[in-house]
Amino acid sequence: MLSQLAMVAALIGVADDPTKELDKLQGTWVLVGGEEKGRVLTEEEAKTERESIIIKGDTITVIRGEHKGTGKFRLDPSKKPAWMDLIDPEKKNQVNHAIYRLDGDRLTICVSKKFEPNKPEERPVKFTTKREDNKDLPYLIMGIYQRQKK
Repeated sequence: MLSQLAMVAALIGVADDPTKELDKLQGTWVLVGGEEKGRVLTEEEAKTERESIIIKGDTITVIRGEHKGTGKFRLDPSKKPAWMDLIDPEKKNQVNHAIYRLDGDRLTICVSKKFEPNKPEERPVKFTTKREDNKDLPYLIMGIYQRQKK
């Protein structure tokens, strides 16, 4: 019984380890869906956005068409839902407090204020952009990304 508890505790520790979680996010991710103002973005609509993200180390680059922005990020997978703080060096390291979910090769990120800096209490609590379902937060967007194979 004690060894089973130790094994469960070890597994929980691994799942909540930001370094191990960071390793899982490395690579290129392409937008395949999402939601804005409660409206679901279809896969066909997502393709027209021409959006992808590249994660290398603790650096995230968002590419949308011809536009590109790069910043740092930090994770706290121990929170439920897991936290992702997007740090913008061009805005004096201000932070967008977001949430994320990693499910195999699918990454979902829900952010407020369209990636603009926000307060910690403005972090979404659910994977939805419907204000009434998410602390009445305005300007939520959610992207669903698929990992690109090498």
